[in-house]
Amino acid sequence: MPVEELTITNSVIHTVDRSKSIALKDLTEKSYFSAKNIPQELNPGFEVTAFYAPKFGSFAGGAHIAVVDVDPKTGQVEVLRYVAAEDVGTLINPAVVEGQIIGGIAQGIGEALLEELVYDGAGQPRTVTLADYLVPSALEIPRIELHHANIPSAALGGFKGCGEGAIIGALGSVACAVSDALNQQGGDIHEFPATPERILRALGVLANTQ
Repeated sequence: MPVEELTITNSVIHTVDRSKSIALKDLTEKSYFSAKNIPQELNPGFEVTAFYAPKFGSFAGGAHIAVVDVDPKTGQVEVLRYVAAEDVGTLINPAVVEGQIIGGIAQGIGEALLEELVYDGAGQPRTVTLADYLVPSALEIPRIELHHANIPSAALGGFKGCGEGAIIGALGSVACAVSDALNQQGGDIHEFPATPERILRALGVLANTQ
């Protein structure tokens, strides 16, 4: 039947004169499960394309505070306390949201203290395994004190992100806490991650060869 003689309303396909009709879901099912009974030239199959373009953006927000201890003898940094308050909008699954936020914080702590891509003079990467590229373990991550401020966004469902903001907040809060601790001991740091070597150079214990 020519396309011009068909119309679709509320997911039901009708002939223009309304003499025949079939639900779109039924037509799709027949097209898939009964394809062998339909000539190929009459059954090109179905494609579904959907777009979601919210009128208003959805951005998560939060506040992160870290308390660290810097050992002036070894250059080791320990995160003693970590408090985070995140606004992720409408919560669907609180356990998943908590896992996302804590995972983001762990990644941010790793970026601030451990993780670094190092290259040699020829541009070849030197940190190619987990023996060289250090990531935080459970020993480096403190207990996270997590709070929520759930203000729905203007987007559909009131949702916001819940992982990205945690990474940014963790990196900034830990870096600032390390810098503040060094300032109290007469040192300063401008390059991260805050490795023990960089900490000791910042305190003047090691000579700065750069």
